[in-house]
Amino acid sequence: MKRTRRLLICLITMISMFAGSASLLAAPPSEVLDEFPIGIYYGPWPEDTNDGSYAEIRDMNANFIVGWNDKHVTLGRNLFSLDLAEKHGLKVLVDDFVTYSEFKMELISQMSTDDAWNVRNDKPIGQTFTTPAGPIWDHGIVGLKLNNPNLPSGTSFTLSIYDNPNKTSLILSDTVTAPLEAPPYLEFNLGRVSYQLSPETQYYMEVTTTSTTDLGLVAVSTSDVYNGGQAFYQGQPQNGDLLFYLYIGSTLAPNFTEDSRPSDEALKQAVNFYKDHPAYMGMHLRDEPPGEWLPKMKEIQDTVRQNDPNHLAYFNMLLGGSKSVRTIPLTSAQTVGQTFKTKPNQTTISYIQAGIDKAGWGANESVKLTLWDSPSKAAKIAERTLTGTPDSSYPMFKLNAAVNPDTSYYMEFSIEPVNGSVSVYASQKGVDWDSNGTAYQSGQPADFDLWFTVDANQSGEIQGDFVTSSNRIGQTFKTAANQTAINWIQLYIDNETWSTGEVLTLTLWDSPSKTSKIAESSIDTQPSSYFPKFRLNAAVTPNTTYYMELTHNGGGDNQVGLVIRSKDGVKWVEGAMNILTVSRSMPISGLLSTLMFAEPENKTKSKLTSGNGRVITPMLFRMMLIHFL
Repeated sequence: MKRTRRLLICLITMISMFAGSASLLAAPPSEVLDEFPIGIYYGPWPEDTNDGSYAEIRDMNANFIVGWNDKHVTLGRNLFSLDLAEKHGLKVLVDDFVTYSEFKMELISQMSTDDAWNVRNDKPIGQTFTTPAGPIWDHGIVGLKLNNPNLPSGTSFTLSIYDNPNKTSLILSDTVTAPLEAPPYLEFNLGRVSYQLSPETQYYMEVTTTSTTDLGLVAVSTSDVYNGGQAFYQGQPQNGDLLFYLYIGSTLAPNFTEDSRPSDEALKQAVNFYKDHPAYMGMHLRDEPPGEWLPKMKEIQDTVRQNDPNHLAYFNMLLGGSKSVRTIPLTSAQTVGQTFKTKPNQTTISYIQAGIDKAGWGANESVKLTLWDSPSKAAKIAERTLTGTPDSSYPMFKLNAAVNPDTSYYMEFSIEPVNGSVSVYASQKGVDWDSNGTAYQSGQPADFDLWFTVDANQSGEIQGDFVTSSNRIGQTFKTAANQTAINWIQLYIDNETWSTGEVLTLTLWDSPSKTSKIAESSIDTQPSSYFPKFRLNAAVTPNTTYYMELTHNGGGDNQVGLVIRSKDGVKWVEGAMNILTVSRSMPISGLLSTLMFAEPENKTKSKLTSGNGRVITPMLFRMMLIHFL
């Protein structure tokens, strides 16, 4: 998933694609054209997907939502969003896991139903299914439909996957507890890389509950409509199938490259999920694909249009990749390195982030980064080895090395085993990315630079810092003119480094001198996203400067991060540190990094109007203009 986050007003009028007359946006349905299309890019998260939030979106005069949101990419969540959109007069450009996923993703589904079965502690319901051809499958999401989704709070269902209906070996399980996040669908998260399912192999999934009373009414078909398996009730095979869908993925292969893309069958199933819904505006196929993907994106768009010519097949053509980047082979016979210089005040290097194509990084391959004093390698400073395919093509090598300010060093990458090989991102020959260093191949200087960062997260106008027990991180900010409360504050924190025992606390103070504590909130478990919420529910004074500070309890490996901030010298908001924050409170002038949601005390006294006379709440209008770098 991209760590870049954007929340923009999308005024979609005319976008052209490829040479010729083909338009990226085909004519939308006539009911959309009776208003000038105003859309929001990046809709509400699941916990905020409700009548209230969708009513506010419509009240600000928007009429469609672009569904680019990594929590709204499954059938259940998308249909829940579409139902709300229909209720409030909105349309949705749906983002589905089939095209959203960075990893290879296929889709298995059976959506016919003419009956329903109750599930109880002594009435398990199951289904055999067959995995598609391809690599080893190691993550996914299973969805089932309930005909009575309004379950008592606390009601739980567990889905278990076994090697066969005899349940000889349990492979994995997941439990869902009411209230459901995407009613009427039960969605079970199959996790990632904690198991392996072989291709073209039949497995058995079973739903159970601890309830001693009938629950559920799980939708089924009494006809045998799915060729890859059959339904089971109370352990006995039935002549029919559950209504189910299974997004099944593999971290061992990318979903997109110049030569690969999601299958036509998966695209067809995804389109069929949504195309008859009244609020469906079309499919959001991809955000900012690299230029080299465009031929495959055109194939995807054509496939979607063939299966649904009446809706949009849209992708954002602000390209996310560039042919100025190439790859250099790292093999056991050829090391790859780079010289660079530390900053004038730098005394440590916490980690170095490299650009290494994960698609070619095998599960048994180890890449080692060694930090040396110079290319002559007289003194080793630190080293770190990463084994197995990383989650992204920008892995971080933690070093925690003491260094001297304003001093040149040399990093070198090597690989094991002997036949290992990966591709390292680099500039084109003759293109100088780093004026203070150069790349090396097998110990010899080369006329290009490697892609890397030192204590910074990827590229662009962002950097980051680790928060530890001895390294507190803070930010000053000013409340709005009519603001009297801060409900919660979000920080952009890399959650992959958050281990067991680590607790982060966000404390709100009157000022950096910390004379008076206003409120504090702690998070003691690894959050599920890069934007953890610190809930404060604090009373504040309008138009007043406050100070927030993030601290670490010293547990675990005593290091969480990066906490994302602006690049040195780049100001996002008024204040000293410039952490990237999302707060239900803070409209900031200039280039914004905060998301404000707190209601003004008298919302009706301050409104704007659009060209057709509809009122727009300034709070929400400002919210839509926020840009996460």
